[in-house]
Amino acid sequence: MNSTMTRQSLRDIERRRFFRVKGTVPVFFQLRDSKGREISRLIQGETRDISRQGICLQSHLLIVDGLNVFSKAMDPDMNLSLQIKLPIRNELINAIGRVIWHDETSRWFSSKPFSAGVFFTEINDKDRKSWHRFIDSIL
Repeated sequence: MNSTMTRQSLRDIERRRFFRVKGTVPVFFQLRDSKGREISRLIQGETRDISRQGICLQSHLLIVDGLNVFSKAMDPDMNLSLQIKLPIRNELINAIGRVIWHDETSRWFSSKPFSAGVFFTEINDKDRKSWHRFIDSIL
C-alpha cells in the first residue's frame, strides 16, 4: 500500500467498496512497525463485522505494553499483524492491516469492547481466497 494514502482515503475505501456482514470470528493481533518488528504482545479479540477488504475488530484491551494499540496502529509507520481463525474449516488467515478508525469512548461508559476498523493492506493470495470463500459462505 502506498504510504502517501491518507487516513481519510482509507476510510472512504472501507465505506464505499464492499458490503459488510455481521459476524464474530476470533482474531489475534499484534502491533508491528513497518519493518515487521513486534511492538506489542499478541492480543485476543474478535470481529464485529467483516468485509472482503477488512474487519471491525473488537477487544477488551486498549492499552497494551504501555501503548494505545488502536490509536498507535493509525500511525503511517505502524500496522496490525492479524491472525483470523475461520470457524467453518478451522483455517487460520494471516493478514496485515491498518486501523482506519477506532472508538474508545463507548467503553469508558459501558462494558462494550473497544472497536476499530481495520483495512487489509497485505494478505497473500491463498489467504485472500479463503477469506472470500468464508464471506461468500455466510452471505
